Amino acid sequence: MNENFILLQDGASVRQTDMVTSWMNKDRISRIKDFPGYSPDLNVIEHVWTSLKKQLEMNPVDDIEDLWETIKVMWSHISINFIHTLVDNMPSRLEAIKKAKRGHTTY
Repeated sequence: MNENFILLQDGASVRQTDMVTSWMNKDRISRIKDFPGYSPDLNVIEHVWTSLKKQLEMNPVDDIEDLWETIKVMWSHISINFIHTLVDNMPSRLEAIKKAKRGHTTY
């Protein structure tokens, strides 16, 4: 780590204990405070999982082996354009979160 390092962690209570806070202060770890406890809107992979789940709902499987094979095929077909779209939409997600004042929102 260097002086440009900033830790981004959610506001989950397990990461807000006195011990964790003390350690971070002692080691002078810069962090973004008041980050939402769970913010799937700010995590691109959550949108990928949602897409895969929707595809699975439309294509039910018979057993665990079939599930595994289906997921591998679906994963291999995720387009880079889809990922770029998710990343490009991040500013609007950030704005929606800001407007909701830390609440979960849909847009």
